[in-house]
Amino acid sequence: MSRHNLQIVGLMLLCAVLRMLGLEARSLWLDEATSLSIAAQSFGNIISGTGFDRHTPPFYYLLLHLWLSPLDDNIWNLRLFSVLFDIINVALLFTVVRKLLDSRTALLAGVIWAVSPYTVYYAQEGRMYSLLVTLVLICTLFALKVRDGRFSALDSLLLAVSAAAGLYTHYYFALAFAALSLAVLPEYRRHRADVLRWLAACVVAGIAFIPWIGVVIQLAGSGGQSFRTFTFAVLPYTLFRFAAGYGIFAFQFDTKDDFLASAAQHGLEITVYCVAFAAAAAYGMYLILKVDRTAAKYILLPLLFPAAAALLVSLKVPMLSERYLIVSFPFFATCLSAALAGPMRGKLRLPATAVVELLLVAGLLMHYFNPAFGNTEWDSAAEVVKQTGPETYAVVNPDYAVDVLAYYLGKKQTLASTDSLPGVETFWLVERGTSTSELNNYLQQGWELQQEVFLPKENGIRMFLLRKPTPRAPDAG
Repeated sequence: MSRHNLQIVGLMLLCAVLRMLGLEARSLWLDEATSLSIAAQSFGNIISGTGFDRHTPPFYYLLLHLWLSPLDDNIWNLRLFSVLFDIINVALLFTVVRKLLDSRTALLAGVIWAVSPYTVYYAQEGRMYSLLVTLVLICTLFALKVRDGRFSALDSLLLAVSAAAGLYTHYYFALAFAALSLAVLPEYRRHRADVLRWLAACVVAGIAFIPWIGVVIQLAGSGGQSFRTFTFAVLPYTLFRFAAGYGIFAFQFDTKDDFLASAAQHGLEITVYCVAFAAAAAYGMYLILKVDRTAAKYILLPLLFPAAAALLVSLKVPMLSERYLIVSFPFFATCLSAALAGPMRGKLRLPATAVVELLLVAGLLMHYFNPAFGNTEWDSAAEVVKQTGPETYAVVNPDYAVDVLAYYLGKKQTLASTDSLPGVETFWLVERGTSTSELNNYLQQGWELQQEVFLPKENGIRMFLLRKPTPRAPDAG
C-alpha cells in the first residue's frame, strides 16, 4: 500500500473513532425526528414530498429509507448513516487538496477535518449535511478533471448524476456547484471539449431538477425562514462555529432571547477563535493565490461564493445559516492547512501551528465533555414522565414536537396539545422553551399544578405535572 493510501486509511480511522465517540450522547432533536418520520414513508410519498413540508429535497430521505429498511430506526443507526459519509469525506478532501496543492497540505487538511468539532457535530447528526459535503467534493474532483483536460463523456454523465443528487439533497448544493462552474468556465480556452461536457452535465442535472422547481418557487414566495432575523451576524457567527464547533458558547434556553448579551458573556472565547482562525485562513488564501492562481479559484470560489450569494438572497428571503454553509467548510479547512503547511518566518511557525491545533482540540474536548452542551433534552423529559408512572401521558406543546418525545416515550402516551386528553387524573404538559405556554389554559380548566421541571439545554423544555382536583367530601350534618 502506498504512503498516500496509508495516510487516507489513517485519517478515515481517526474520523471513525472521533465520530463514534458519544454518538448517542445528545438527545434526538426535532430535525432528526423529521428525518426518521420522512424515511419511514413509502418511496412514492418521499419522492413527491407528500406528508412533509419539503423544506429540504428528498434524496437524503430516500437513501435513509433504504439504509434503515433492514435496521432498527433508532438514533444509533440514524446517526451512523451520517458518520459513514463523513468518513468518506476525509478521504475525498485529502484527494482534492493533494491534486490542488501538495501531499503535506492534504494531510493537514485531512487532520483538520477529522478533529474539527464543527465536522464532528454534523457527522453525529441524523441529517443530510455529511452527504451534502460528499456530493460537493465529488463534483470538485470532476472539476479538477476539466482543469487537467481529462473530463470524458462518462465523467460528464457521472457529474450529471452527482449534481442532480446534490440538488435533490439540499438547496445550498446549487450555490457550491455554481461556484465550481464559475471556476471551470475559464478553462474553455485550453479545454473546450471538457468545458462543453461540463455544461452539458449542468443542463442534464437542471432538467432532472425541474419536477422540484415548483417547490423552490413556493418556498421562496413563503418568505423564507423568518426566524433567521440576524442576517448580517450569520457570517461572523459562521466563522466562530467553523473554528470552535458548538461545545464552546453552547446555547441555552435563553440564548436567543438576547443573543448579543449572551455572546458578550463569551466575548473572550469568540474573539480568540475568530481572530486566530480568520488570520490563519486569510494567510492560507494569500499563499494559495501566490503559489497557483489556477488552483486558487477551485478553493476560493467554493469558499466565498455560497456565503455571498446566500447573503444577497437573504436580504429578500432569509436562508443564511452556518449549518448550510458546511458546503464551504472543506475549502476553509484547505486554507487553514495551506497556512500551516506554508512558509512562515522561523519563530512564528511553531506557535501559530500550536495555537490552531490547541484551539481545535479545546473545541473538540468541549464537544464531548461540556455539561452545558447538548440538544434540547427530550430524552430527559421522557425519563421524567416515566418516573411518574408507566402509563402517564405527556401533552406536547408545540404540536410539531410530538414525534421527538414519542421516540423516547411511545406514541400511545404522547399527545399534541390539540388532541383530546383521555380520562386521566394526572398528565405532564411538556413545552419547548421558546413556545407560548398553554399552562394557564389548563389551570383555568380546573387542573392543579403539582410539580415543575426545567431542562435548560439549547431551546429548553418546561414541564408541568397537572392533576385533577380531588373532590371534597360533603360536610356531615
